[in-house]
Amino acid sequence: MAANGVASSSKYLDPSKALEHLASYDRKDGLSVQELLDSQTHGGLTYNDFLLLPGKIDFPASDVVTESRITRNVTLKTPFISSPMDTVTEKEMAIHMALLGGIGVIHHNQTPEDQASMVRTVKRHENGFINDPVVLSPEHHVSDVLDVKLRLGFCGIPITDTGALGGKLLGIITSRDVQFRDGNDLISDAMTTDVVTAPAGTTLLEANAEVMAVGRPQATAVFAVAEFANKFGVPVIADGGISNIGHIVKALALGAGSVMMGGLLAGTTEAPGEYFWHDGKRVKTYRGMGSLEAMEQGKTAPTGSKGKPATGAPKNALNPTSSKPNAIVENAATSRYFSESSAVKVAQGVSGDVTDKGSIVHFLPYLHVGVQHSLQDIGVRSVTELRERVLSGDVRFEMRTASAQVEGGVHGLNS
Repeated sequence: MAANGVASSSKYLDPSKALEHLASYDRKDGLSVQELLDSQTHGGLTYNDFLLLPGKIDFPASDVVTESRITRNVTLKTPFISSPMDTVTEKEMAIHMALLGGIGVIHHNQTPEDQASMVRTVKRHENGFINDPVVLSPEHHVSDVLDVKLRLGFCGIPITDTGALGGKLLGIITSRDVQFRDGNDLISDAMTTDVVTAPAGTTLLEANAEVMAVGRPQATAVFAVAEFANKFGVPVIADGGISNIGHIVKALALGAGSVMMGGLLAGTTEAPGEYFWHDGKRVKTYRGMGSLEAMEQGKTAPTGSKGKPATGAPKNALNPTSSKPNAIVENAATSRYFSESSAVKVAQGVSGDVTDKGSIVHFLPYLHVGVQHSLQDIGVRSVTELRERVLSGDVRFEMRTASAQVEGGVHGLNS
């Protein structure tokens, strides 16, 4: 010890040689992706079971490029795909996903004619402009809006002073504006004139169901499939288990070219279905395509003695008031799980409702910026660089214990 009680500096290494000393370590910090996803050592892993270690940050998040391939010939500006579920993707979702750099896959739990009509509507929506929009005037009534919705499937309608294309735009009438209005009310009393946004940071709480006892944890599954498919130049879409930005980045790190999101986008304005109130919260119906409700969609209702629907016959969960007959007996949900000929349907998914998240016009950019910041934290400037550096072993991973997962979540708040 020196006379003043401070340890002699001769006991410490020269700080100018810190990097040189770091290079002398026998192994890198953390695990390589191959070490992490060794199922014989760690078993199957979910996205919550690991983290990516931070890297060197010498660039702004805005420099991060999120372009990625979803097929050999198709590249998206953002690696986001909305799932082909009947409570997630129809024409409105597909249009807005495309405008925001992603893509929406329209579900086929409907007649081929209805599906083709939706595709045509999406294709007509060029660069965010509809060439022949439905237009109403302030003198029209709420009943006119409801009629448009019934006939055409939407009610986001421009209001002009003349009620015709080319007139002065006065506002927009939406489903929210007419939800609790009488049909005789004038549009001028109900239409939207200001932009209203939902609060940011809304999260989705979903219950996981142990249904068939067959499958594989998502992270392990994505890595195994991507590792094989990428040898042949075939991009992989990570479908399932995506519930936050971290999961998106982890899927990309494990080799996926994009992520397909169902529950994460359910409850948005553009998702199919009507909002309703449940336990004081504004919600929308959401169901997995393996749920009993989805499997029963389109099934002919049992009839009574006079040919009318029997009491207690199942209703359409997306449109409980619909009286339109539907002769489809089997559908996309049953064919997906090869259950067309099963007299008794077994649930392979869940159903319920999800909280209103507002519009994806605001939600998807939030996800995009979050992905940019995550890649910045890792120290990579693009999705392509992330994949390359993961495979080379430069990007490292760390397992998380159950305690670490709790510690990494939000805690210590009273409300």
